[in-house]
Amino acid sequence: MARKPRLLLLDEPTSALDVQTRDEIVSALVEESQSFEVPLLVVSHDVGLCARADRMAILLDGKLQGVGKPAAVFREPPSVQVAQFLGVENFFGGRIESVVGEGDYWIVGPSWRLRARGPRGLVAGNAVELAIRSEHVRVSAEAPDANENALACTFAEYREETLWTRFVTVAPLPLEGRFLGIAKTPSTYRSVILPRENLLLWPAQ
Repeated sequence: MARKPRLLLLDEPTSALDVQTRDEIVSALVEESQSFEVPLLVVSHDVGLCARADRMAILLDGKLQGVGKPAAVFREPPSVQVAQFLGVENFFGGRIESVVGEGDYWIVGPSWRLRARGPRGLVAGNAVELAIRSEHVRVSAEAPDANENALACTFAEYREETLWTRFVTVAPLPLEGRFLGIAKTPSTYRSVILPRENLLLWPAQ
């Protein structure tokens, strides 16, 4: 900082650090950047570090994707590839059954029907890709017809960890899910819910 640079470029500054040390280093870097009024350009594979930025850009296949404020990019990744990089776990394909309104669609698959929001301009019959984060997949003791986007489920795996309860379904969709705390036994649950506001949708490539 003594030379008063116009920009400080950092290449993988948190590589090989544990989470606590990483957070301390990042906080110190941000504090120094603000104190000396020197912007930071950080190159990293650490998604947690990206979330601390004012703006982020993801470089995939030599092209910049997902440029913007981290909250917006994490909430609405511009492509399947960006969503995978940001840690989204569940992906599946379908086609548009009908258009409800601008950017609002009913999507169908072999044995399921879901409502989701996505890019405007898609029409019935278009093939699409959908995704949802594991923490957004909800379980319910109610029958599937009691909630929008609820599907009767078959559990293939269900385990309790220190903080999370994790589960995997095999029908009608293979999904990974998790929620905080200790839950009831799998036999208690009759459906999984994929909330419309949490579903991600892109035109199929």
